[in-house]
Amino acid sequence: MAVRMRSTWVFAALLVIAASTLGEWRGVAQPPAKPAPPPEAPPGVFTFTCPVDGAKTNWVQPGPGAGPSRNTDLEGPATPYQSYVVACEGCGYAMWADRFENRVDDTTKRLVRRVLYERRHEARQDGRVAYEHLARILAYQRAPLTDQLTANLFWSYVIKRKRPVGRVDLKLEAQLRDVRRTARNILQRAKADEPPATTRGMWEWTYLDGELARLVGEPDKAVSDLNAVCKYAAEAGPAIGKFACAQVERARRGDTSEFFRGELYDVRQIEIEEKDRLEREKQGKESAPEPPAQPSEPAPAPQ
Repeated sequence: MAVRMRSTWVFAALLVIAASTLGEWRGVAQPPAKPAPPPEAPPGVFTFTCPVDGAKTNWVQPGPGAGPSRNTDLEGPATPYQSYVVACEGCGYAMWADRFENRVDDTTKRLVRRVLYERRHEARQDGRVAYEHLARILAYQRAPLTDQLTANLFWSYVIKRKRPVGRVDLKLEAQLRDVRRTARNILQRAKADEPPATTRGMWEWTYLDGELARLVGEPDKAVSDLNAVCKYAAEAGPAIGKFACAQVERARRGDTSEFFRGELYDVRQIEIEEKDRLEREKQGKESAPEPPAQPSEPAPAPQ
């Protein structure tokens, strides 16, 4: 998560997370598009004007919601990630709440109208689609990698929270895996091009790189990063160091599972089940009987 944020009420919760988990991450929040209430203002409803089509969109300021606990992918279980993005129901444009009304260039407007418009209602109602639109816009604009990374990480958290109780949604798990892969790819580029300002921040990124590799089913690629963070746990910080030492042992065993809300999700097992499902669907289509041919129109009787 970002770090050098201005302390606006919009991202007060993010500052708590940044301070406690992701150290020196840079750059999600920008100056707010309008004067902000003082930090002590209670949550409320605000109206934004879309910079693409001028439609009015209401937004509810979230409470901080952050707590001390973290999941291994550094998600804060009580953090209202879905509330950090505003999506316009009129056109599908989506952006961080504190810069939603900022001016948008013409090429981004064309992207919104030609590509994102079709799912505009979904983006307004479903945080997964809102973050998908946000991630696509940031990538299209070539936004800072740390900004894109934050969007994809938060998108993965929102997807994960849609997991149904008591069963596995294979399509949802496939989407989560794909978004985590994208986040990891961006993270690796950011480590080289936009590194954090402190040693601890780099260790946190290294840990996340390894844990994301494990959670997308590549534990062999996770061992090196997790082991390095565990070895230098004092520099990485107690929370990240403890996570790394626990997760490297799981990676060495080839364990690709995670616990979420008391249930176990094993990435490799889910991948096997997903392949089986796709194969069954393919076989079903191949074996389905062809529809009967329609009788041809009788030839007209000779006059």
